[in-house]
Amino acid sequence: MMNLNVLAPVALFAFNRPEHTRRTLEAIAKNDLASTTDLFVFVDGPRNEDDVVLIREVCTIARGMDAFKSLTIVEQDANIGLAKSIVQGIDKVLEEYSNIIVLEDDIVTSPVFLNYMNASLARYESEKKVWHICGYNEPTENRNARQSYFSRLMNCWGWGTWRDRWEHFERKPEKLVTEFTPEMIDRFNLDIGEKFWFQVLANVDGRMNTWAIFWYATIFKQNGLCLNPHVSYVRNIGFDGSGVHCNVDEFRNKKRKLNLEPNIEYPEILAEDHAAFENLKKFYTLKKKKPGKIEKLKRKILRKVISL
Repeated sequence: MMNLNVLAPVALFAFNRPEHTRRTLEAIAKNDLASTTDLFVFVDGPRNEDDVVLIREVCTIARGMDAFKSLTIVEQDANIGLAKSIVQGIDKVLEEYSNIIVLEDDIVTSPVFLNYMNASLARYESEKKVWHICGYNEPTENRNARQSYFSRLMNCWGWGTWRDRWEHFERKPEKLVTEFTPEMIDRFNLDIGEKFWFQVLANVDGRMNTWAIFWYATIFKQNGLCLNPHVSYVRNIGFDGSGVHCNVDEFRNKKRKLNLEPNIEYPEILAEDHAAFENLKKFYTLKKKKPGKIEKLKRKILRKVISL
C-alpha cells in the first residue's frame, strides 16, 4: 500500500498564461492524492509591462488553490527563462525531498496521474537503472491503458525522478559535442534520423536555450531507462501558439482520452521494450513527413484564427 505521508511533491512551472495555468491546476487538484501532496508553483518574472499583469493573474489563480496539503509560490523578480526556471526550481525542491513530480503550465493531467506517478516512483526508487517516469506517451500502435514499457527516450510532459538521479544533470552542450560519437548520435536520434541531436547543436550556437534535451542526454549517457505508460496520463494544451517554445500544431491539439487506470502493469524485464520502441520510431517517421497542401492550408488558417 502506498504511504500517503511520503508522496512526491509537485513542482509546477508557470509564466504568463493564466488560462493555461488555471486548467492545469484545476486538473491536478481533482486527483485523489492532491490533499496529501505538497505543491510548489514557480512563476518566472516579466519581460515587459504586459507580462506584469498576466503574471499577477497567474499568481492570483495559484493562491486560490486550496486542494493541496501545502502550497508554496516562488516568484522571480526578473525573467530568467524557462530552462533556468525549471532547473533552479527542481534543484530547490530536491534539497528537501528525495523525489519530485514536474509539470509545466500547459499540462492537463488525468484524475489518477498522481496515483500512477507516486506508485511508479516508489516501485523503482531502488532500481538505479530507471531514471525517469513519464506521464505522456505518443499515440503509437498497440497501446494498452493498463500496461507500461521502458524506453531510452525521455518525455518531459508530466514526469518524475529522484534526487540521486537528478544530481547527475548537466546542461553543457559543448561538452556533449565532444563526448558523443556518430554511433551514439544515431542511437540518441532513435536510429531514424529524428533530430533530437539538432537541439543540442542549436543550444551550442544560441539558436535555442532549453533544458529537456540535456536531461535526456544525461539519462542516455548512463544507459538509463524511462518508464512510459502506453496510454498517456497527461495532455499538452500548449500547442496553440501561446507558448515560447511551442508553435501551432493541429495534430498535438487533437483531444485524446486520458488514461484512467490507477493501477498500471509494470514491465517484467528491466530493459528497453523493442516492440514498443519500434512503434515509437514508426510514429516519429510518419510524423516527419511533410504535410500536403490541404494540411498546410489548415495550419495557416488555424494560426490566423489564434492570432486574432
